[in-house]
Amino acid sequence: MSNFKDILATSSLAIEGYRIEKSIEFISSHSINSLQLLDDYGSGFIETITSQVIEKLKAKAKRLKANGILGIKIGIQELINKENPSFILTISGTAVKLSKIDDEKAQLDNCKLNSKTQSKVTNEEINIPQIDKSSEKASDKNWEKILSNQIDFCSKKILEIVDSYLGKNPRWINRIPNTDIIKKAKTYFDNLHPDYIKKTLYSGLINYPNSRKFIIEIIKRLYILDQENVFFLLDYNDRDVRYSALQILAYHIKFYSKHKANNLKQTIEKVRTSFPELSPILSDNMINNGKNYWLCNFCNKINNEKSIYCENSKCKRGRRGFSQDEINPESVIATLEHEIKVISSILNLNSGEEK
Repeated sequence: MSNFKDILATSSLAIEGYRIEKSIEFISSHSINSLQLLDDYGSGFIETITSQVIEKLKAKAKRLKANGILGIKIGIQELINKENPSFILTISGTAVKLSKIDDEKAQLDNCKLNSKTQSKVTNEEINIPQIDKSSEKASDKNWEKILSNQIDFCSKKILEIVDSYLGKNPRWINRIPNTDIIKKAKTYFDNLHPDYIKKTLYSGLINYPNSRKFIIEIIKRLYILDQENVFFLLDYNDRDVRYSALQILAYHIKFYSKHKANNLKQTIEKVRTSFPELSPILSDNMINNGKNYWLCNFCNKINNEKSIYCENSKCKRGRRGFSQDEINPESVIATLEHEIKVISSILNLNSGEEK
């Protein structure tokens, strides 16, 4: 391919008439811009820089000898800078090697999932089996289903291996070692499209407790924030599982869309109901000089109403039971509320431009 502009790019996981010969690498490109320019030029400015970043992404794919990019996602995030308010536009996707499908037989002969295509993990502990050819003819959709099921099967097996491995040393559960097996497992997931492994990773937070930190790191790195799955975790009866959802909301890079503000509002309410306040505000003329207060559920310290965390220096837990030093609902809610303000301001600017 002589020109990077000829590279095919789509938000879907497949392109009709083409087969995926090789999944090369998850790639992304960025552009940092002043919010003042967005204020001046509105949605037309967003369209211009989006086109520029996509061209940069295609150029990066060409350097990797790819001729396609699948699963394109576009995100926008505000950068905190009082002197020069700005935002970063991020576009990501998976660089792939595509080839045209000439006929049904060629599709059947080449539609395999092998370890070289889907992952560089090839040692005896982490090995990706092949899909057997079907004796019946299969459509594109059927092969896509087979591929997805096989990846799901392999991904679960790898999480089982990682979970067993990390469980051998309690220190590794909170501090992931940089050992060979962990490197290979990370490489495996990095070489798969996020939509193939999203369900497996989120369910893994329930089924593989030793691997939660590892799984959250993968979700964060591949930008796999899914509201439905996060809500499912927040409804779970195990507090540690609910806390995993909180960690995802705290660390994930937020993507911009027209419905994002409403989704974030729903998420805030879900966080509040999933982590209810254990210490309500009380009022008693005989306690705390008649001022409103809350009683710490952990150390029984009487705290002023406006104190977010327990005033006992050895406790420092908030009304929802979280310490000041850990990711907690209050900090996550504050972050999400800030995101709502940013997105709403951008939507208002775009709306004004259309008028």
